Amino acid sequence: GDPNPAQRKAFDIALEMEEAALESLKPGTDLSEVWKASARVLAKYYPNRIDPDWFWLRTGHGIGLDYSDPILTEIFRFPYELGKEGKGGDRKEGPSIPIQPGMLLELHPNIFLPNEAAGAIGDMVLVTENSYEILNRFPRELIRW
Repeated sequence: GDPNPAQRKAFDIALEMEEAALESLKPGTDLSEVWKASARVLAKYYPNRIDPDWFWLRTGHGIGLDYSDPILTEIFRFPYELGKEGKGGDRKEGPSIPIQPGMLLELHPNIFLPNEAAGAIGDMVLVTENSYEILNRFPRELIRW
């Protein structure tokens, strides 16, 4: 059937998280800013997401020698690694990695609201000289399965 309002909201938040991440994906910017941009969107809607029933995966990861290449993936923290408040700016400091043309990432912001809905979107993204290119051609809209 058609998505209910909670499902629509969950997907819309996930899409907004990805748009924020993509907007910050610029050569020269620290890769942690991509993660933080996505986390700030989620915090805007759910500022106190410390409920133990929350389920939230990494916002993205690097693609390289492994599906989740550890060099770039270290920046995209798991939610349980966040500070008590779980805000994007409170993450444990990791390596500083400047975004460079040629980097390949999978961005897949997601949100799972207990007893309500889930939303996720994912794209393979190549950093270009001035911006980024989404490599997959799957629709970026809410899909009924």
